[in-house]
Order: sequence, then C-alpha cells, then structure tokens
Amino acid sequence: MGVSLFALLLSGLCACGSGAGASSSAQASTSPSSAASAGSGASGGESSSGSGSGLASSGSSGSGTPATQSGFPSSQHVFVVMFENQSFSQVFPSGSAASCAGSPMPYLCSLAQSGGIATHFYANTHGSLRSYLFNTSGSAWEGKPWDCSGSACSSPGVIKADNIVRALTNNLKTWRGYFEDMPECGYMGAGAGNYTQHHNPFKWYSDVADSSAQQDNMCPLTQLAADLSPGGTLPNFGYIIPDEADDAEGTGSGSAASLLSRADNWLKTNVGPLLSSPVFQKSGGDGILIVTFDEGRVAGKSGDKSSDNACSPTQSSGCGGHVAFVIIGPQVAPGSVATATYHFQDMLHTMIHLLGLGDYMNGASTASDIPLF
Repeated sequence: MGVSLFALLLSGLCACGSGAGASSSAQASTSPSSAASAGSGASGGESSSGSGSGLASSGSSGSGTPATQSGFPSSQHVFVVMFENQSFSQVFPSGSAASCAGSPMPYLCSLAQSGGIATHFYANTHGSLRSYLFNTSGSAWEGKPWDCSGSACSSPGVIKADNIVRALTNNLKTWRGYFEDMPECGYMGAGAGNYTQHHNPFKWYSDVADSSAQQDNMCPLTQLAADLSPGGTLPNFGYIIPDEADDAEGTGSGSAASLLSRADNWLKTNVGPLLSSPVFQKSGGDGILIVTFDEGRVAGKSGDKSSDNACSPTQSSGCGGHVAFVIIGPQVAPGSVATATYHFQDMLHTMIHLLGLGDYMNGASTASDIPLF
C-alpha cells in the first residue's frame, strides 16, 4: 500500500473538497465567585517561547500542573462556535439562562438551559485573532504575526510553538475548521467576501502553513453539511466560524439585538443539524459543542458607546470583557452553572482533557476544567 494508515491519520481529514480533579474554586456552584484574575489581563508579558500563560484564571491550580475535574468525560467529537464582540449581558439580559425572556438569542439560551453555562467567563484581551489564538494554543503570541512588519512576518505561519493542531496530530486525531465564505478548502489567502483571516487561528501556525495536507483541513462552512451527510465523517475537533455578516460583530449603528438575533438564526440553521446528529444524542452520543464570543462589546460597534474591558467580577479593566460561554452535549449536566472565573486557557484546558490529548500547552498548563459535566 503506497500510503500507510499512519500517514493518513497523521495528515488529518484532508479530503475536504470531496464533500465526502478540579480545585474547589472551579466547581460548579450557584453563588458568584469573588476571586479576581491575577495579572493585568493583557498578554503583553508573553513571548513567542510559549512560556507566558497570559491571564491567570481563578479556577487554575497555580501550581504549574493542570487542575482537572475527577470523573471527567471523554469525547471524540468536540466542536467550537465563535461569535464576536458582544458581552454576556447583551446575550443574557436576565443574568442567566434560567429565563430566556428578552434574550435576542432565544435558541442559544434554550441550548444553555438544556446544557451548561459559565456565568463568569472573560476574554483575555481585545482583538479577534488574539482570542482565537488563545483558545487554540493558550497564548496570544505577542509579536503580532498578523500585523507586524519585516521579512519574518511577511506571511502567515510564523507561530512555531505548540498548538492544538500539533496535539491532535500527535495523538492521531482529526480536525477541521469550517469557515463561512471561505473560497475553498486549503485557502491560505486573506479576506474573501465576508471571510476574514483574522478569525482563522490555524493558518498562523507553522504546523498548518508548512503542510498542504493540514491546510486542506480548513474548509468552507458547506463542508459541515457534507461531513454530516451519509458517507461523511465528522472530525474529532471542529472549529465553526460564521462570516462577518453573521458573527454578531457589526459596525456603526446597527443594534446589538438585531446582530445577535441574526447570529442566533445562523446558529440554529447551520449548527442545529450537528446537534441533531447521532454524536449529540443521549443514547451513545459523546458530542460536545462550545459556543462563546471572542470579546465583549467594543465602543463604536453595534451602537455601543463604551467598551467592556473586564477581567473578572472584581477587575473591570485590562482584559477583553465578560462574554457568554455555553456547553451543549449529552454528557453535560442539564441546567448546570459554573460561577468561578474562567478565561480562554480554561476553555482550551477543558477541550484538551475531553479529547484526551494530554498536552496542556502554554497557558492551559495552569488552567482548569470548566466543570459542567
């Protein structure tokens, strides 16, 4: 056989075009955490060595070892949806998912009621790509490969440090990014239509930039329907990104409510079929879906006059704001609520634990599981 099974697995899902024990502070509870995040909330102290963890979470162990929830489930199908630039209070005006009245995202709210919600989840920093990099590698990688100058930054793929693509590949697990309005699988260009490269973390990692097989794991959103169809195959890790028309970010005077309503309809139309698939059914399903936002509201967008820069319930500036964080799946405790303070490194830590990767990279090394299972 010309190509070994190992090589096929190592390259991931590349036939894209065919269509074919937690610390006590991290436990779920019903009372808000009063612990502030350590650090300034910015990631300016990080270096490309990967040693910087950015913001320390109140749920983290702080010992250099991950804080893991005992009895934690495993999953072969973890998916993420990232929306943009709206704060928790804009998505859940009642302060929780207990009542969906008044929420401009009733579908997401209903998913939170049947799944779990972290009520004090905060973005580490403002700037879309920084957040996407943080939840796929545990660092925002100062040096800004997306806007720096000079020959070293003339093309994407300059981040050579550890990231989730490397961990998945090393563990023979498959991954795929689904990007609305991306022209084709393997596209490494900048903007196209309403697709933007700043919402795609994978192309900035050397693991992808240096491998055409890995590049083919980045596909248009239409690939998700193909992977859900008879004969299709879902990856172990999927990253689902709406385009700039559907991601709730908005510009100018468009209201947050109208943008969130459009995003909610997008979620129901495009991700609802995934939640109806066998991997998300109570009988035998192990699917996990995380829905969150890259950062809180930003002044000048969707009619907002001020920015949400909060880091925690007790630190109101220096970070990317208070955002919604919802987990859905048959292994999630229905109606569960986690009230400790969490950040993107905790999200990454949780995904690594669910997938059994064992590589708690960069900032995820001292982060915690988000205990909604």
